[in-house]
Amino acid sequence: MKKTYSLSIIISATVVIGFFIITLIGCGVSASLESAKNAVDDARIAVKSAKEANAESYSPKNMKAAERFLSEAEQALSSNRRQRAYVLANKAKNTAESAKAEAKGKSAIPEEAPILPEMRIQPQPSTIKQPTSVQPDVIIPKGIEQDIIKKPFPTTPNIVQQGDFQSLDMQNRIQAAAQALDAAQKAVESARLLLFKLQVDVELSKMDSNIKLLQDLNAPIEMINLIKTWYNQAQQTAMMGNYDASMKIIQRIQTYMQVLTSPIQ
Repeated sequence: MKKTYSLSIIISATVVIGFFIITLIGCGVSASLESAKNAVDDARIAVKSAKEANAESYSPKNMKAAERFLSEAEQALSSNRRQRAYVLANKAKNTAESAKAEAKGKSAIPEEAPILPEMRIQPQPSTIKQPTSVQPDVIIPKGIEQDIIKKPFPTTPNIVQQGDFQSLDMQNRIQAAAQALDAAQKAVESARLLLFKLQVDVELSKMDSNIKLLQDLNAPIEMINLIKTWYNQAQQTAMMGNYDASMKIIQRIQTYMQVLTSPIQ
């Protein structure tokens, strides 16, 4: 009797506990209205974001499940079953996020381009007829026709042969040699003028001593004055750079000095 009574108590307690659990799940006593609404809003945002990521194409199974969970959560929220709405909204959110992640992973992998069968294009004979050239009738005035006949046709330019190259090379060598000879002649002329300059300077420096020598020898005053004049001319000519002419005047002075200073035999 006691066993039967205890068994009935256990069954009754189990039924009460089960009913209480069902009541908690169905009526949503533990979840507040605000948390249920927030969960549904989050689920809507997650589903929308997954759709924007093209999850319907890459993860259709998860997207359908997420939309179903969201729809059931909205129905539960409208029926004031807050706990059920909260649970279903979280499922919808998690499923939508999984679909979005799967879509991103698949979209990042480039799809292989389909291999098209090889197509060979057979060349076809051209059906377009080429226009035949028609020579137009050209009327040339009489005066121009005579000028054309009189004027010779341009000839082809002469082709330079190997012999021409050798001739040009020889001409270049001759020209270079002539330039070198001209430079050498100028150098010799410069050296000769320098030598004349030195000789003129030396002889002009003897002017005073030669005049004094003539005076000591009682040379005619006319000759002394003439030699002085020649020395002055030689100096002026040398200052003008004409050392050749100055040297000729000095040579004349030297000749007269030899005559005037030589003892009379």
